[in-house]
Amino acid sequence: MDELIKLKEQEDSGPLLLSVSEEKELQDDCGFGIVRIEPKVTQAAHVAPIGESVYRLFLVNPTCHVGHFRLNSDTQRIGYIEPKVSVRNVFALLGIAYKFYAKNPPFFRPEVKYAVDTDRILEPLVQQFNEDVSKLLQEGLLRRYIELDENLRVLRGQLIFSQQISQNLIHKDRLFCRFAQSEVDIPENQVLLWTLLLLQRSGDWSAYVKQALQSHILHFGGVSVRRFLPQQFPDFHYDRLSFRYEEIHAWCKLFTDLMSLSDRPGKRYFSGYLLDMNELFERFVAAMFERAARTVPAVRVEYQRHHYLDMDRRVSIIPDLVLRGPDDAIVIVDAKYKRTKEQGRAKHPDLYQIITYCCTAFELVGQERNQTQGILVYPKSELTDELEGQLRIITRKGPSSELTVKVIWLDLNRRMWSRKPTIYS
Repeated sequence: MDELIKLKEQEDSGPLLLSVSEEKELQDDCGFGIVRIEPKVTQAAHVAPIGESVYRLFLVNPTCHVGHFRLNSDTQRIGYIEPKVSVRNVFALLGIAYKFYAKNPPFFRPEVKYAVDTDRILEPLVQQFNEDVSKLLQEGLLRRYIELDENLRVLRGQLIFSQQISQNLIHKDRLFCRFAQSEVDIPENQVLLWTLLLLQRSGDWSAYVKQALQSHILHFGGVSVRRFLPQQFPDFHYDRLSFRYEEIHAWCKLFTDLMSLSDRPGKRYFSGYLLDMNELFERFVAAMFERAARTVPAVRVEYQRHHYLDMDRRVSIIPDLVLRGPDDAIVIVDAKYKRTKEQGRAKHPDLYQIITYCCTAFELVGQERNQTQGILVYPKSELTDELEGQLRIITRKGPSSELTVKVIWLDLNRRMWSRKPTIYS
């Protein structure tokens, strides 16, 4: 029996032999669709005893998951799910959205074998990280005032009388002082330096990337080299001085969690991973809108907040994003990695959902100052002519509309994927 359970995103597999515990783990823990193949009466039972386990035939659909991970049950076989887009693009999405995974990374402790061509996967991400670091260094490293107690020859800050009496009674030329000093040797910069050093040592990058990493490291004079393991990564709280570090720390967390990755089994051992592409796409879209909102200070982005659909507050709804602008203007954003299947005569359930958000929950009908009240975001692979561009939704009898829904399509299949995906709208 093959050790590798090979699947494709959103596709049914061929007949696979799985034990009872493997079936349960893939179905209950991973959320895959599993159908048992019942043997025909005229055929021998599709049962294969292997060791102490009994294996039966199943059809497995990983739905919208992608990954490469080791199962916990039985012989701890490897599960591999081939993504619809390249693994490089999957991790480009993850790099941008990674701050949403800070509390619950998609990586597993059990290791699996990967191919050695991992630098091809990660180099575009490292190059983007270098560009971010370069911009940050142009603005200058963050400094914090740290309170220090020292025995000095001159007065600095305030004199600490208790320490002065106990330590300097016979040293008339000394003053025990407490003062604040601006320092760059703080955790925010130490994490960044450690990530640069980790990248420099870990990958066979191109000469351009290597040179950029080395150049950036030289700008961290005065910052201590401190090792950060994934489970020791600090939980930073950002203020008006440090907010520019938030995105770059997300990249640091990603590289610290997993330095090398490929989508094929090979000779090197690294952590496994399992990603729900629905969730990843939603978080990626949220990160892109948050980034865009930084250029428009009057716009606030709310991510997946609870709202209520009924007067008794029993039925809650959670739109992916709510954009709040000046004069109480509101735009609802819903991201869908895959268009919801037709349900009876309801041809576009996603459209009905965002109309419900706009009309019922937020009462956005008739807000003339808003050209668009709702935005649906899909990958370009889901493109359909019926939903292209702006949709003027009928909100009353007669040929009139007071609600506009715009549909945006993101190209996730570009060969050299960047942080600015092609948008079809």
